[in-house]
Amino acid sequence: MFSAVRAQTFPARLTFCVYVVMTEGRGQGNAQIRVVEEDTDVVIYPGTAHELRFSSNPLDIVAVSFDIASCSFPKPGLYRVEFVYNGNRLAHQPLLLRDDQ
Repeated sequence: MFSAVRAQTFPARLTFCVYVVMTEGRGQGNAQIRVVEEDTDVVIYPGTAHELRFSSNPLDIVAVSFDIASCSFPKPGLYRVEFVYNGNRLAHQPLLLRDDQ
């Protein structure tokens, strides 16, 4: 897990993976990872929706890995990496991009 990254130039392109572990899921729905610039609420990475199917037991643990092949961060600053399920943000993690110069 990381919460800060140094980049030499901007826009900075990053490749990373987001791992989500869930319980209390029911039925099926669409999940995605979204990256948002904190100051402006501008979505810089909208993510691709992935269908999740849960078992009939809400106590089952479901783990999902989302590969972010290329996310372009336009400038240094604070961003949010969000987990969105059926259009609702369920969790987020801050990510600070710093200028390495």
